[in-house]
Amino acid sequence: MKWGVAGALLLILVGGFVLQRMTSDERRIERTIELVATGSDPGYCDEKVTDAYLEHVVGARLPFADEICELAASQPAADEVDVGEVSVDGDRATARVTFTGGLLDGSEVLAGLVKTDGDWRVDRLSVARLNRARFRRAYERYLRSFASKGGLRCALSRERRLTDSEAGRFALEDGPDGMTGAAVACDRASVEGNIVEAFAASAVDRRGVRCARRTLASADDVRVLHVQLDPGAYGDLIATCDPGAILDQFAREVAAEEDGSQARAECVVARLRGLPPNEQFRLGYEDDRFEALLERCA
Repeated sequence: MKWGVAGALLLILVGGFVLQRMTSDERRIERTIELVATGSDPGYCDEKVTDAYLEHVVGARLPFADEICELAASQPAADEVDVGEVSVDGDRATARVTFTGGLLDGSEVLAGLVKTDGDWRVDRLSVARLNRARFRRAYERYLRSFASKGGLRCALSRERRLTDSEAGRFALEDGPDGMTGAAVACDRASVEGNIVEAFAASAVDRRGVRCARRTLASADDVRVLHVQLDPGAYGDLIATCDPGAILDQFAREVAAEEDGSQARAECVVARLRGLPPNEQFRLGYEDDRFEALLERCA
């Protein structure tokens, strides 16, 4: 009889421990989703989302997707979120999230998360219920901040032809079917102009700028989209039109650092010179490899 009482007490204690653990997981999941959806700290790009999320939502390859995510962190997807219906199954979880503000104002999003090294990370998002009227108003406000009249009419017309499911993906993901794709389709001249302007403001020489303008003018929409969206494709264009500009940029940045020097900059350039230009460009986004290079040239 005493053993039975003790056994019952043990079950209560174990049950309480499991409940406490689940509740703790749910709180951490809620906090993770809040940081990803509403936070302005770019640290979440490294700590609170998976690589699959970055490539899927940002629309660029690694390691460039991480850089884009960090830049986008200054414009959160929502003002606030309400996280509910959290379901945990081992190292995977789902949660239903209601957005307030942003393109998905009033919409419900299903978030999938995975636990990695004890931390919950957002792995995927999908729209469960789209508030189409609020999405359309928010999208029009966004367009009016930069689009030409013709581009505005074109983009709104394309949006009206989307189903709710397509519009939900449009709001969550960039790429051919996202906002950058719509910008290329509706106002390609402005997109090309932005790219060429970025070239002219960098270390690319005038011949390189002219080369970029010719290359973009003869490219199809998909190529222009990739150059606008993916730093890797932008770097490929620099590598084609003015490969020396990449090494020049590295030399200036290293020499300008607090512990930089002309000798250190020359060392970095010498070590990079044997790499293809597109690999040189990529190295600038791989922090660990670049820091190791700087240490070898200290």
